[in-house]
Amino acid sequence: MHAGRKISGLAAAIMLSATAAQAQLIDFFTTNGGFTNQNLVGTNPWSWAAGSGWRVNGVATVARTRLLSPVLTATGGAFGVAAQHRFNFEQSIFSPTCFDGGAIFASINGGAFAQVTTGITGVGYTSTVSTNFSNPLGGLSAFCGQSAGWATPSFIGTTISGSLAAGTTVQLAFDGGWDDSFNETNPNWNLRSVELRGFGPAVVIPEPSTYALLATGLVALAFAARRRRV
Repeated sequence: MHAGRKISGLAAAIMLSATAAQAQLIDFFTTNGGFTNQNLVGTNPWSWAAGSGWRVNGVATVARTRLLSPVLTATGGAFGVAAQHRFNFEQSIFSPTCFDGGAIFASINGGAFAQVTTGITGVGYTSTVSTNFSNPLGGLSAFCGQSAGWATPSFIGTTISGSLAAGTTVQLAFDGGWDDSFNETNPNWNLRSVELRGFGPAVVIPEPSTYALLATGLVALAFAARRRRV
């Protein structure tokens, strides 16, 4: 499945209500939330810092960088993902066309990532990324230009809502894309928080080194238990 292909089932237009499942707020000013960076094209990583949240800066070279969520498991029924963010991506001064931009993708049940284009309320995508300057997001709808209050800074809200069967797994991705020239003042994209409804606790997948450490610890525990029995 191509990364730009739309997801229709992920986000049907179902609004969250006060009776929806209890929200889980991930405040990126105090925690990285288990999110991780992936460099898909070039090298322009997202970075996290307390008090600043997740940020990615612009570059004057072709790049596509992904901020990847932990695996989320739907509890069944209505769900919602509400992001507080701000952005400042390069946009044409003569038209709404984006040169740089950011977009939200999702993987369902471990499948290929596809762009989320439906069920979005609040601040949605602002324009389309140009296909003329090698931006990896070329041709897709994206956040670009400058969000309201970017310099203050203040954050705007974007919500994805819909319905998912219980046990469905979801990974979210916030992808920034850049073309081969000028970029706007940094940060180009900054995430303040994400509020989740209709999902169980996020599952953070350990790095391979973490598995090795875990295995070493289990072996040590088993050896200690054997010594106590002797």
